[in-house]
Amino acid sequence: HDKHVAVIGCGSVGSFTVDLLARSGVGQFTLVDPERLVPGNCVRHLADRSHVPKKKVDAVRDIIESKGFVAPGTTRTIDKHVTADLAAELLMNTDLVIDATANATVTGTLRTIASTIGKVNFIKVGLHREGGLIRVDRFGDGTSADDERPPFIDALPGTGPTYRENGCGDPISTTPPSSVLQAAATATNFA
Repeated sequence: HDKHVAVIGCGSVGSFTVDLLARSGVGQFTLVDPERLVPGNCVRHLADRSHVPKKKVDAVRDIIESKGFVAPGTTRTIDKHVTADLAAELLMNTDLVIDATANATVTGTLRTIASTIGKVNFIKVGLHREGGLIRVDRFGDGTSADDERPPFIDALPGTGPTYRENGCGDPISTTPPSSVLQAAATATNFA
């Protein structure tokens, strides 16, 4: 209950990860995402259409507070893009940072700052191949460069061309909601 987790990216995977962590007893959150909820997000998001057009961070905070999973006022929301200063602040002042942005720049910034600070843990979670592959990477204490995997995943032989997936930014995503829930559950288990 006394743990503080920062979740960067409160889209589909991030929103359900926050919900599962709150249900698991995490007592304090910092939520970071600059985007507003749009109707197309609601198929795979914790928030339903009644939360449109709230900022995603506000919608997720309101849901976990209304369910009584966290006390009102214990969730900080930041509706901005991640900067190096913000990444450093989150890494130094929380027990764990979860990157659910699917953004290589955000992940790279976190990795660089975490390696400079030392002994800082963060998790990156993402869906690939239209929800056919869940990937969770853990960085920080107890990991080394030998544990790192390539940042991009090639198409399976015979599957045709690989398309870049933009997650919540896609007007229509073919990723099934069940894959989102599995990714959030896997990230929560790693946490």
